[in-house]
Amino acid sequence: GASVTLHFDGGTQLLAAMNAGERCDVIAVGDSSVMARITSAGHTAVGSPAELARNRVAIAVANGNPKQVQGLADLGREDLRLALGARTSSIGRHSRWVLSRLHLAPNPAFEAATAEAVLAKVASGDADAGIVYATSFADAGSGVQRIDVPSEQNTPALYSISAARGPTEPLAAAAFRALALGPIGQELLGNAGFLPIGAKLD
Repeated sequence: GASVTLHFDGGTQLLAAMNAGERCDVIAVGDSSVMARITSAGHTAVGSPAELARNRVAIAVANGNPKQVQGLADLGREDLRLALGARTSSIGRHSRWVLSRLHLAPNPAFEAATAEAVLAKVASGDADAGIVYATSFADAGSGVQRIDVPSEQNTPALYSISAARGPTEPLAAAAFRALALGPIGQELLGNAGFLPIGAKLD
């Protein structure tokens, strides 16, 4: 019977909003390092931050894959217009981490604050390829195609959730956190393509 209002943005943008005084009851972000910064800034309830789910990265290309991108190694090609997350964003850090493991440091044609914005660049034709989360394709439509990154080249992205410090609805915040971490929430996340808590990619 509760009414839940959702606000979506990149983790660093959410942290900036909270630092500026924006209030919330529950916080969930796709980067454990950002949750650590949110906690250090005093925005989370004591003992509340917990792993929520895991994700992995994938390559987005235009439908039909006209540039014939086969994997991460192709993202270093000079003929490819690449979209990556900004260095300050969670998807930007994950993208550059998997690329660095192959000793790749391409110069992106576009940088964006979120995985959804990277995907939009590929869908619009501005970029030939981009690195996003595997779950980003759920609402992507038919304009883009997913190329999976092998487990040995991938790295898990850890999503975290926490009740906020001093929430306006403390009971509802605790209940929402419990729902997300419990069987119902975990099933919903699994259906959306997320990996379970503690999942490995090998």
